Amino acid sequence: MRFQKVRGEPTYERKKWYADLNVIPEDAIFVCAYVVFMNPADFGVSAFFRRANGFDELWVASWDAEVNANYKDIEHGQHERYDAFHCALAIPSAIDVKASCQTLLYHELKADLGYSSPGEFVRGGLFTDKEYFDVILSIKDEIEDHLRQAEKNKSEIVAVAQELGLQPEPTGKGPHSWRASCPGTGHPIWIDTQKNIFGCPWCKKKGDSELLRLFVKERKGDF
Repeated sequence: MRFQKVRGEPTYERKKWYADLNVIPEDAIFVCAYVVFMNPADFGVSAFFRRANGFDELWVASWDAEVNANYKDIEHGQHERYDAFHCALAIPSAIDVKASCQTLLYHELKADLGYSSPGEFVRGGLFTDKEYFDVILSIKDEIEDHLRQAEKNKSEIVAVAQELGLQPEPTGKGPHSWRASCPGTGHPIWIDTQKNIFGCPWCKKKGDSELLRLFVKERKGDF
């Protein structure tokens, strides 16, 4: 049975509190290790859970599977074999340790979607392979639900983007979240169908559907 998301969004504030530490805290519990798929190369991640000062923390350590021939044995206490590690995020402590850890891992895996994706389960600790894949399946369920909702929540600006040949499509990140092709460039523009606006952080352009028309005309030199 897949877990239920609880207690809203996590906080990232505590990461800076550990900026000077060069080890994972001794009271952190090894959760699991897994591979992350990312171009041009994949890398491994070991996750750790820590409860301290009213917060539940997720610590992550990255490592190169090709360099670490015995990477399946990497666990707590072998920090010299990690490439990097840090406190990724934290939430207020909950009674159930596993439920809290599931929430933390859920947000950690979800945060980088679009740039990377979780893959092979390497080694279990607090989590079994099933519990790890249950988190991934819950993320996939949420994305699919957002895609369905986004198709129902099309607005005027999506129709305009289609008319202009910008190939809009839902992102899966929310029920009103779409992306389209920025005219004349290789990057996306982002569309919010609830607010009926677009935005391109690279070109520093944003606005409603009429401003999107003007933006495309400007790029095409139709003035």
